[in-house]
Amino acid sequence: MNIIGTFILSIALVAAGGVGSEALSETSSPLSVAASQFTFPGVVFIIALGATTAMLGVLLSQIIGISRMMFAMSRKNDFPTFLSNIHPKYNVPHIGILLSGFIIVLLSIFGTLEFIVSAASFTILLYYSIANLAAMKMKEEDKLYPNWIPILGLITCLSMAVSLEFMTIISGISLLVAGFALRWGVQKLSIRS
Repeated sequence: MNIIGTFILSIALVAAGGVGSEALSETSSPLSVAASQFTFPGVVFIIALGATTAMLGVLLSQIIGISRMMFAMSRKNDFPTFLSNIHPKYNVPHIGILLSGFIIVLLSIFGTLEFIVSAASFTILLYYSIANLAAMKMKEEDKLYPNWIPILGLITCLSMAVSLEFMTIISGISLLVAGFALRWGVQKLSIRS
């Protein structure tokens, strides 16, 4: 286990030991609940600051990742081709970065965190299921790990995906259907032009 994994496991053990797993499972901000049990001044503020910083880091990585995905998909005519434009000075897909940032801002303003997290959790689990399936189909000489690892990953991801709440699964499937419909529409438009 690496340092980050050890650190996360330590935090989980301290939080569960401090307030109990049942109290943590009943809240949407378990670290804040655990931090409130400490008498040291400023612990809740430090945890909130850390959580905010972590969330900003996740959003930044999502903007970068989504813009690259838009770039790659636009090159295959799955998205409009203007998303494959590269900035002449910085060599980045600037239109994709701006568009993905704009979408994230809209979701932050108008969406609820519960909907975004629930829909994303289902689709991300499906995404990793596909990644594990792809790893199983790789040539033996290209594999870094034995076949049982992606098989276990596939089983775990699919098990977690189907164990989510019914409305979470419906939200995720709705997002996937909307994505496939958008892809189909873009491809139809690109064939006509």
